[in-house]
Amino acid sequence: MKKSKQQEKFEGLIKFLRLFTKNENFIIQKSDGRLGTKIAIAEKLEYGAIDVKTKFMTYDEMDCFFMGMMVMKENRINF
Repeated sequence: MKKSKQQEKFEGLIKFLRLFTKNENFIIQKSDGRLGTKIAIAEKLEYGAIDVKTKFMTYDEMDCFFMGMMVMKENRINF
């Protein structure tokens, strides 16, 4: 079965997240399970609770966020 474009994008963001943390408690959280229009980085807590760590963003905004994190991780910007 072919994956939808939305599912491929979502999985790509999860791979980006794993580049920066190996902590499996950090997840990509959708704002709306039906539409999934906005996403944020969140942490799974005990008893099924979720603590959202970033604001909810569109896919493009989250992609830019991860690109900025990659630049900082690789020390490509010198202040």
